[in-house]
Amino acid sequence: MSALTIRQRQGLAILARRAWEQCPEADGLDADSWRHEEVSAAVGKRGLRCCSQLDYAALRGHFLEKMGEHGAAFAAQVRAATEGRRQVLWKIRRRCEEYGVKMDVAEGICRRMTRGKALAEIEDESMLWNVFFKLRHYEPNSVVQPNSADKDQLTER
Repeated sequence: MSALTIRQRQGLAILARRAWEQCPEADGLDADSWRHEEVSAAVGKRGLRCCSQLDYAALRGHFLEKMGEHGAAFAAQVRAATEGRRQVLWKIRRRCEEYGVKMDVAEGICRRMTRGKALAEIEDESMLWNVFFKLRHYEPNSVVQPNSADKDQLTER
């Protein structure tokens, strides 16, 4: 997964600064040291530069919680918990558009692989990745072209 963008790191740093200003247990630490400790507590990484895209929502939720914005923090934490699943579903939609097939094809693949469960019912992220990779069989350029002998037989009929 790719690293956080500069804009994301800046936004999180600003959010952390606001949380530091409002947090009573931050006494005795400067803003940068406190932010490093909180990043480590939230995602187990040493700083914002070490974080990936999967960490963004969790960090945002953590700093919002420290600021006392519990509703926004909860929404960010839910987003963080479902981030991987949402990304796979987006990639499946994108691949269907790219290949010019309807989402019904992905739904059909999913139902065959999971004994009747739809994409929306699948909680296992790895199963969704299996559907994504199975869609490669529907790539327009991967269709096997009949050889010349087959073409002759088709035109004679």
